[in-house]
Formats: sequence, C-alpha cells, structure tokens
Amino acid sequence: MFASSPLDLSKVMLIPVKETDLPLLLAWRQNPIVMAHFVDGFESWERHLTWFYGLRREIKESFLIILDQRPVGEVHLNFEPGPIAVGIYIGDVTLWGKGVGSRAIEGVLAMLRERGYRGGVTAGVHPRNRRSQRMFEKVGFQFRTLKEDGYFEYSKDLSTSL
Repeated sequence: MFASSPLDLSKVMLIPVKETDLPLLLAWRQNPIVMAHFVDGFESWERHLTWFYGLRREIKESFLIILDQRPVGEVHLNFEPGPIAVGIYIGDVTLWGKGVGSRAIEGVLAMLRERGYRGGVTAGVHPRNRRSQRMFEKVGFQFRTLKEDGYFEYSKDLSTSL
C-alpha cells in the first residue's frame, strides 16, 4: 500500500461552470453514493439542462471546484430575494472529509465579501448528511431549522464575520 501525500488545499479553485462541464456534473449527480445526500432524487439529462440554462435566466451562479487542476465538485449560489443560498457537493467521493468542501465554501464566501455583499447566506443540508453539516459548521454556519423540503437550514451572517 502506498502512502498518500497530504492534499494541498491552497490549490482549491472555483471556475464558472460551462456547457462542456455538464456531462461530468450529471455523472456526479447520478452516482448513488452522491445522490444519497439529495432529497430530490436522481437527475435526468433534461432536468440537468433545464437547471443549467435556468442559471442564465435566474440570478444564479455555479462553479466547478478544481483541485490540482482537475474538477472534483460543484458549488452554486442562488441570489433570490433574501439571503443568498449556497449549495455544494463533492463529486469525487474519494475526497469526502478531506477539507475540499470547506475550502470551496470559504472561497465562495470570500468572493461574496469581495463583491461587497454583507448579508445572510443560507445552506440546505440533507438531515442524514452529517459530513456536510460539520463542514458548514466548520466555516461558521449555524443550524436554524428544518425546512419544508426536508433539508436542515444552516445560515451565516457575512455582515459580522470575517
């Protein structure tokens, strides 16, 4: 057995999702291990395209999470009225629990601050996804409530946190 080298989390980057990234994102979303943490079930190609093209009509952004120059997950922002909603998943399940998601969320929060945003940010987390709950808590989110869609709601106020 080979010893694995530690991950250099300083190499986590976020780049906007492009149409050419859609097959990879869909493959991650169709992985039963990944989908076990989503309330809404498996993604179809049609639903996936509707989501992607809806990004352009609605006020949303989606980013690939890049580690060592390879895509490993996706993080997205929804700018509906009220707090900004953030969602994330790591498609490369071998990286779960390694800090990649925390680093990506920290990057998104830093980007929002750089843009001058000083409001609230929320995240919906599947109730059985303890790893994701711990990740959001690690970056300063606090549990708020159980939402109607079955997800736990976590939130963070960017007006007071650095």
